[in-house]
Amino acid sequence: MPELAEDRNESNTGARILRASAVILLAHLIFKLLGLVQTRLIGQFCDEITRDLFSFGFDIVLGTFFFIGEESLGPALLPVFMREKAEHGEESAWRFAGTLMSFQSVIILLAVAAVGFFPEHIVGLLTYWDAKTANPVYMQLAPLYARYMILGLFGLSLGSTTYMLLNGYKRFFLAALGDAAVKAGIIAALAAGVIFYGDLSGGKALHVLAAGAVLGSILKLLTHMVGLRKEARLFRPGLDWRNPAFRRFLLLVTPLLAGILFAKFRDIFNQAKILTYVQEEGLLAANIWGRKIYQAIASIIPYAVSLAMLPFFCEMVDRGKKDELGSMVTVSSRLIVLLCAPVAALVVALSMPLAQLFYQIGKCSYLHCELIATANACYTLALPFCALECILMQAFFSNRKMLSVTVIGVVFSTLSMAICYVGVVALGWRGADALATVALAFTVSRALKVATLIGVMRRFLPCFPLRETILFGFRITLVSACGGTAAYIARAFFESEFREHVAQATRTLAFWAGLELLVAGLAGGLVCCVLAYICCREDVTLAGKWLREKLRRRRTATV
Repeated sequence: MPELAEDRNESNTGARILRASAVILLAHLIFKLLGLVQTRLIGQFCDEITRDLFSFGFDIVLGTFFFIGEESLGPALLPVFMREKAEHGEESAWRFAGTLMSFQSVIILLAVAAVGFFPEHIVGLLTYWDAKTANPVYMQLAPLYARYMILGLFGLSLGSTTYMLLNGYKRFFLAALGDAAVKAGIIAALAAGVIFYGDLSGGKALHVLAAGAVLGSILKLLTHMVGLRKEARLFRPGLDWRNPAFRRFLLLVTPLLAGILFAKFRDIFNQAKILTYVQEEGLLAANIWGRKIYQAIASIIPYAVSLAMLPFFCEMVDRGKKDELGSMVTVSSRLIVLLCAPVAALVVALSMPLAQLFYQIGKCSYLHCELIATANACYTLALPFCALECILMQAFFSNRKMLSVTVIGVVFSTLSMAICYVGVVALGWRGADALATVALAFTVSRALKVATLIGVMRRFLPCFPLRETILFGFRITLVSACGGTAAYIARAFFESEFREHVAQATRTLAFWAGLELLVAGLAGGLVCCVLAYICCREDVTLAGKWLREKLRRRRTATV
C-alpha cells in the first residue's frame, strides 16, 4: 500500500507539472509568434546596418544586463521565497521580496547610468567596431542604441523577479505572457514608425526601436502586476540587508552570479567581439537571427517544462523525496530527448527553407538567408543537449547545488571561447565559416557540459542508470540521423522538381518554402516516428500511456 501511494503521488506530481508546462507552452507560442512578426517587420523595413545595430542594442547591450539578473536571481529567489512562505508565512516571504526588489532597483539604476553616461566605452568593450575599420554609421549610432535601449532594463529586470514570484504561486501563464508583451511593444512601435516614416533607417529606426523596447519592458511588468494584484498589498520596499531570508538568498546567488557573469562574458566574446572582428555587415544579425529559430524550438517545450518543474522539485527536496525526484528527472529527460533529438535533425536538414520562410522578405535577401541558415543548423545540433540541461539545472537548483553548476559552466564556457578564437582570429575564417565556428563552439561545449552535469548529479541523486542511458543515447542518435537524412533527400527531390517555380517566386516565396518544409518534414517525420517506435518502444509507450490516461480522465470529468 505505501508503494501504491508513492506511485500515485509521483503520477499526480507529474500530471501537475505537465499541466503547468502546457500553460507556459501556450504563452510561449504567443511570444514566439509575436517574435516572428517583429523579425519580419525589421527584415522588411530595415537595412543590414540597422538590423546589426538593433541586434547590438537589444540583444547584446540590454539582453546582457537583463539575463545576468534573470539567470542568477530566479533560481536563487524561488527556493528561498517558497521556503520562507512555508515556514514563516506569506508576509515574511514578501518582506524578503520587497528587500530584494529594492536592492535590485538600485543596481538597475547604477547600470542604466553607467551605460547612459559612457555609451562609447560600452561599444568599444562589447565590439570591435572602431572609427578606422567599421562603417561610420556604426560608430555614429551604436552608442545611441546602447544609451536608449538600456532604459528598458527597469521593466525587464524587475519583471524577471515578478516572473519567479508568479511561478511560486504556480500562476505560470501570466508569468510567461509577460515576454510576449515585450514583443507586442516593439511591434506596436514598428507599426507606428512605418505608418509615420514609411521607411525605417538611420536615426528614424533608432527612435522607433528604442521606444518599442522601453514600451515592451513596461508592458511586461504591468502584465505580471495583474497576476500579483492580490499579493501586492504585502509588498514593502526597503533596504534591510539584515533580513535572514535575504542573506540566505545572497549565499545562493553569489556562486550563480559569478557563473552567469562568466557566461555573459563568453556570449559577448563569441557573438559580439569575434563576429565584429570580421568586419562584415549583416554577420552580427545573421548569427542572432539564426539562433532565434533554435531558441524558439527550445523554448516551446524544454524551457516551458523546466520552468514548471522548479517549484515542484523544490517541494520534493524539502520533503526528502530524493528517489522520487531522481526517477522523475530520468524519465522526463528521456522523454524530452526523444522529442527534441529527431526535431533537431529535421530542422538541421531544412534550415534553408526555414530561413526563407521566416526571414526572406523586403531588404533581407537570399544571401542573408544562407548565412542565417548556416547559424541555425549549427546551433540546432545543440537542441537535445539544451533540452536536457533545462531539466538538469532545475534539479541542481532545487538541491541548492549552485557552486557545482558554476564551476562546470565556467570550464565549458572557456572551451567555447577558445574554439571561437582559434577558428576566427588565429585561422582567419570569415563569413559563413565564422558563423559556423561560433555556433558549433556553443554546441560542442553544451554537449560536454551536459555529460558532466549528469556525472555529477549521479553522486547525489539516484538517476540515469549508466547502461540504460548509453543504450538510449545510441538508439535516439540512430533515429535522428535516419530521419534527418530522409528529410534532406526529400528536400533535394522537391528542389530538383520545382526549381523553376521556386526561382521565379517573389510574392509566393513563403508558399513554396512552406510547401517544401511540409513535404520534406513529413518524409523525415514519418521515418523518425517508425524508427522511434521500433528502437525506443518503451519510452514511446510510456508517453502514449500518459496521453491515454489524460484523455480518459478528461472524458470521465465531463460525464
